[in-house]
Amino acid sequence: MVSRVTLAVFGGTGFIGRAVAAAGRARGYEPVLLAPDDPAGAAVVASDVPVVYCDVASPESVREALATTRPGAMVHLAAYGSGPAGLLAGASENPVAAVDVNVRGLVNVVEAAGEVGLDRIVWSSSTTVYAFGTPDPRSLVDERVPPAPQTIYGATKAAAELMAAPLEGRTGVRPVGLRLPLVFGPGRWYGGSQDALVAFVADVAAGRPTRIQATDTLADWMYVDDAAHALLAALHADSPGHVYNLAAHQASLAELARAVAAHARAPAAVDLVARQGPDFPLVDGSAAVTDLGLEPPLGLASAAADYVARTEVTDAHAD
Repeated sequence: MVSRVTLAVFGGTGFIGRAVAAAGRARGYEPVLLAPDDPAGAAVVASDVPVVYCDVASPESVREALATTRPGAMVHLAAYGSGPAGLLAGASENPVAAVDVNVRGLVNVVEAAGEVGLDRIVWSSSTTVYAFGTPDPRSLVDERVPPAPQTIYGATKAAAELMAAPLEGRTGVRPVGLRLPLVFGPGRWYGGSQDALVAFVADVAAGRPTRIQATDTLADWMYVDDAAHALLAALHADSPGHVYNLAAHQASLAELARAVAAHARAPAAVDLVARQGPDFPLVDGSAAVTDLGLEPPLGLASAAADYVARTEVTDAHAD
């Protein structure tokens, strides 16, 4: 159990950031959320979790935020998005902003971490650094496969990964990047690639009749609480590497939707449709399990049940 160490969470008011803050508090950290939001209007974990303004694209803003908070641990999750469209679409629409936040932001955070005496930060990379390919459970992609991104977002994450070793040599701070897969769960206010799933879960939670069109193509999924625990585990692992794949569930959207539909109180149909858009390869996450000592992930059925139970009921999709 960590004792009252301040945990700075860059991008802390976001979907994964709030989960990291909640999990960090449970571990004994004192979380503080660093984000470019208005602190008075930002969504937080609890009313007493502070929010400090910080624009990671500005080195001065990062230094000022750390001078105010004086953290003993840092998780960097800030990434450029575009409202409900999400990260992939946002980066494609505005590559300059994506580079500023996703690449320059990491540089600024690592430099500032060195100035306040930290020797490690953990940050969120993405499995989108890999080239498109047909997912094949018999041939998983591990960290030995070089990145070959085919999206602007994936390219910014790959570029940030390449900065890790030189930055450590310059600052003495080790950036440990975790390549997140599709992260799902309560609190995901934007849809992005999961727009249909987010709406489907909201309807199921509210007891409304609903249906979803879903493919049976396998993808890597991770429940948001498992992602948060993995990020925190990397903070105190012995001698971690610079980058790790994360994987929890090799499942299709249809499989996940059926697990959600099992908790429906009204008709909830899952309609199979042909695969649409590019497929990212399935990844081998065994190195992270070994090096970071990750706990077994929540089972897919249990994750779906928790997702429905913790989803706020609204009338946003009412008939």
